[in-house]
Amino acid sequence: MNSQHFLLICWTGQGHINPTLQLAIRLIHGGAARVTFATTVHGLKQIKKFPSLEGLSYASFSDGFDDGNKAIDDPQHIMSEFKRVGSQTLANLIVKLSNNEQHHKVTFLVYTFLLPWAADVARDMGIPSAFLCIQSTAALAVYQKYFNAHDEEAAIEVVVNLNLIPIGPLVPSTFFDTKDQSGNSPFGCDLFESSKDYLHWLNSKPNNSVVYVSFGSLVTLQGKQMEEIFHGLVETDRPFLWVIRASENGGSEIEDTIKNKLKEETQGLIVPWCSQVEVLRHHSVGCFLTHCGWNSTLESIVAGVPVVACPHFSDQIMNAKMVEEVWGTGIKAKVNEEEEVVERAEIKRCLEMVMGAAEKGEEIRRNAKKWKSLAVQAVNEGGSSHTHFKLFMERFHID
Repeated sequence: MNSQHFLLICWTGQGHINPTLQLAIRLIHGGAARVTFATTVHGLKQIKKFPSLEGLSYASFSDGFDDGNKAIDDPQHIMSEFKRVGSQTLANLIVKLSNNEQHHKVTFLVYTFLLPWAADVARDMGIPSAFLCIQSTAALAVYQKYFNAHDEEAAIEVVVNLNLIPIGPLVPSTFFDTKDQSGNSPFGCDLFESSKDYLHWLNSKPNNSVVYVSFGSLVTLQGKQMEEIFHGLVETDRPFLWVIRASENGGSEIEDTIKNKLKEETQGLIVPWCSQVEVLRHHSVGCFLTHCGWNSTLESIVAGVPVVACPHFSDQIMNAKMVEEVWGTGIKAKVNEEEEVVERAEIKRCLEMVMGAAEKGEEIRRNAKKWKSLAVQAVNEGGSSHTHFKLFMERFHID
């Protein structure tokens, strides 16, 4: 009888939660007896709706900021506190889960970015662990090179001995037109309350006509950049759906101005949040204006939607480079370095290039379809992702 109990933990962020939760679902479907998905106390409270599957449960651990209020704006202090408090509360969670008569003892821990100390907790408790890389392998290679640059021999040893199992893309199965057997919404879960009217609006638009604009759950645009994006969108004369998260202070002046202008027009719709999977799969969406977080980048690929990339930090710059120069599924908008914004004329130029009738746009759209097909092949029976996931499960004698 299979008695494996996987504990999957991640930091609070839509791009962290989505792939971790998708792995949890795949583990259950793959035969794991029990899977527990855990994130921070504040993060768990934010999730609006959880997928319900037999064997899948949810839990939380503390990062030291259970109310979500990080009074000290010092990333180093915040991460230090996260490690100190998180290490102890994660250990307590493992003990609690293992002592629960309704659960099997925790037998494997999976952790993501920003939680490297979780491996130490697992080792101290005699539990094997694995790091779930929620960024690209290209980004991982850069990190390996950077953090080991002081010692070339050590860097080579790390790369050579790194045991990688490529099981992605970890995106909802609805992208691949597979039947969801759980009865759940096939679109995963969201950290923010979704608007209710965007689907009706999308349904009224022609195929491949809408520009979808979203910068994820972490990137905050400055007022000047929002203004430039707005004018760039309007000047294309193309319909657009723009996600602008509700500000904690009730909205900035530029946000209010943009929303008021749109009330007088029918070209665009602004929502505080929406199901990105649902939007990218919609027949009316023809382009994704994005920050190029890895989760959003993957979802654009498997949806076959071309991209205009406006990266901000971390791996986003590399992802944008891959989009433009490697996959050819979009283009990267050029930043006015002096003003530190992507100007409206550049926004318009990029959108027209990706969605227009010129040969470059045709090529980008062909590439988007090609990479969507390759993603489907990877996750289907016999594909690389499917095969590697089976090998991973076989290590635990799960079938």
